Amino acid sequence: MGNIFRRTSEKAIKVDSANTRDCISPRGASGLRRLGFKVKLDRLVFCGEGEASVQPPQGDDVNDDGEGGVVVNEDNFWMHVNGGKHYNDVARCCMDVAQDIMMETCGCRWVECTKGRVLCGGEERKDVLVVIPGKGRVDAGIMARSLLMKNGMRVGSVINIGERAWEEGWGVIMLAPNFSGSFQSGVAMATVKGQWEEVVMPLVRDSKGGSADVGRRKIHILAHSAGGAQVVECLRDCADGGAVGWLGKLCFTDSTHSLRQVSNEADLRAHLQNSELCRYWRTNSDLFGVEEYPVGSEFDVTIRDRDGKAEAANKRYWFGRFGTAPTHFCGTPDHASTTWKAEGEIIKFLFG
Repeated sequence: MGNIFRRTSEKAIKVDSANTRDCISPRGASGLRRLGFKVKLDRLVFCGEGEASVQPPQGDDVNDDGEGGVVVNEDNFWMHVNGGKHYNDVARCCMDVAQDIMMETCGCRWVECTKGRVLCGGEERKDVLVVIPGKGRVDAGIMARSLLMKNGMRVGSVINIGERAWEEGWGVIMLAPNFSGSFQSGVAMATVKGQWEEVVMPLVRDSKGGSADVGRRKIHILAHSAGGAQVVECLRDCADGGAVGWLGKLCFTDSTHSLRQVSNEADLRAHLQNSELCRYWRTNSDLFGVEEYPVGSEFDVTIRDRDGKAEAANKRYWFGRFGTAPTHFCGTPDHASTTWKAEGEIIKFLFG
């Protein structure tokens, strides 16, 4: 059994029952083995051999992977994963495995920052995609821990979009706003700003600190939930009332940003409402059912409710926050699934 190492320590510290939560494996597979799991074909499989496993796998389970293990899914998840610490340990190791694979398939490597670390690859390329996840315990490149464990890394992470970006000749940067482990919005905002300043801004600044040739590089953005508000703050800070000529396409999934954040930056405000440069995907609601409004369907704030009354309040709210930015449904009411469900639309919008 391989050792597990504390994330930010320069020394290797052997894992025990007291520090498991704060430690990860250099290649998360060893941590999963300790917990009684493995990853096969990007899916989490319960083997029941780890010292911290919950219960033995069911031999007649229809999801048997053929090697005595049970593929974890929505139906059997809580049979094999306990809540609390065990959940966090399994999720941490699954994120490690997904990130290891993204390092190989998306050309990334870990880059240490003053405020954490980020996944970077191909920053020298003309086009660079920056990915910012939402609030919570998710790390760089991961959109939802629950989806990662229940449905696999191609559902719970941005590996498909990252691989496509790499194939298209783009660089990839995956920020980690939750690196500190704090759930305070201000801490996550400061973390993203620090990572943005150290990793992204040097790509578009010349040696004297001014803007580099705007025709030489474009920074494109994919942001989910609170990651949207965080990156808009970063853009506002570097716009400083002027144009952001290096800014490319923007993809937001259930983002919490608002045009009020850039009330004094006319060019950036216009960019956030440009139909060719910005797109927003939102979850479906009771009023906008999945069957009637599948993924890709356009959201119209003037749609009337079931009583025939215009949604005036909703219209004021939506236009006040997002203006005329083209908005589409992602085909699910589940907030955590928005990026995954809209993935095909996002890829089409970014790469044509």
